[in-house]
Amino acid sequence: MPQTVSDMSIQLQKRAKFIGRLNDRTVGGLVAAVTATTKKPKPCISESYLGLCKDDDVACAQSCANENLISGKCGPIRKGGLFQACFCQGCAGTTPESTVVEVTTTSTASTTSIVPSNNLMNNRLFEGDIIGINLALIARSLTNRKKAQNGLTDQRSRWVNGVIPYYIAEGFNLTQQGIIWDAMNDFSSQTCIKFQPLSDDPDSILFQATSSRDECGSSQVGRKGGVQNVYLSVADDRDCVSKGIIQHKLMHVV
Repeated sequence: MPQTVSDMSIQLQKRAKFIGRLNDRTVGGLVAAVTATTKKPKPCISESYLGLCKDDDVACAQSCANENLISGKCGPIRKGGLFQACFCQGCAGTTPESTVVEVTTTSTASTTSIVPSNNLMNNRLFEGDIIGINLALIARSLTNRKKAQNGLTDQRSRWVNGVIPYYIAEGFNLTQQGIIWDAMNDFSSQTCIKFQPLSDDPDSILFQATSSRDECGSSQVGRKGGVQNVYLSVADDRDCVSKGIIQHKLMHVV
C-alpha cells in the first residue's frame, strides 16, 4: 500500500531526535521535503538548561513545562560548581498547525548533524560561544592529554564586589529587552552577583544584537577591563534571546 504524505511526515518525525529541530537533523537514507497538516511544537531551547534554581525540582519542572519541555530537574551546572540550573529534556505538548517538515540526508547511514555553533571549536570561538580563548593552546593541551583549566583564578578577572555594570545597545525590541532584564534579575536572585545600569563605571558589559544565523551568541570569560560585548543573535529563525541562553552567556562573564 503506497505511503501518503501524512504517513511519511509521521515517520520522519519519529526518526528525528527533537521534533522542533527537524531542519537541523540528518536522517540517513532518505531525502524529503513534504508539506502536511501536522503538530508543530513550540521550538526547543538550544541550551541544555533553562535558568538558575535553588534545590527546587518542583518549580524547575513547572518552568520546563511552561516552555513545552519535559524532565525538569534542578542540579549543579558543573561538578563542584557554585551555580545550579534547571535542566530540561525534550519537547512536550504540541499545537495543531500546518507546517513544512524538512529532513535532509547526505549518507545512507543514520547520522545526526551538529549545528556549527555547538562545535567545541567554532573558528574563533571556544566551545562555540566563548571569546578570547587561545584555541591553539587548548588544542595542544587536548592533544597532549594534559589537564585543561576550566576557569580563571586571577583576582583581576573578578568583578569588584560582585557588581556588573551593564548597558543594552540598540537592536533589541522591547520584548527582548524585557527578557534580558528578567534573566539578569533572576540571576541576581539566585546568586551573590548584582547587575546595575552603567553610569561612569570603567568596566562593564554591553549587550549587542547580531543577525548571525550561525552563532546564537558569545561572551568573554571573567572581567577583562573596559567594555565587554555580550552578543545575542536576533535573527528571525533563531530563538537566541531567551532567559536560559542569556544566563549561560552571563555565567561566562562571571
